[in-house]
Amino acid sequence: MVKNGSKLTPLEPAKLLISLYKSCQHRTNAASDASALADTCLATIQHRTSNGIIAKTDLQAIIQEVLGNFDQAASTHYQAFHQA
Repeated sequence: MVKNGSKLTPLEPAKLLISLYKSCQHRTNAASDASALADTCLATIQHRTSNGIIAKTDLQAIIQEVLGNFDQAASTHYQAFHQA
């Protein structure tokens, strides 16, 4: 679950994958890169949350961190379209 203020919404892995794909479109293997990045993001989220709830800003920070470790251009693209 993603917490945005007082509202809880389900985390949608498909939306995460699409967002990552859009950030990686400049790469030759954007689809496979996005899929692996989504798996990494989801594993990191699971590791860092104990109750299954993550704040939207924390979710964005994790995605930004994972992308930054992988490809700076993708990280910059994500940041431009997903500011907290």
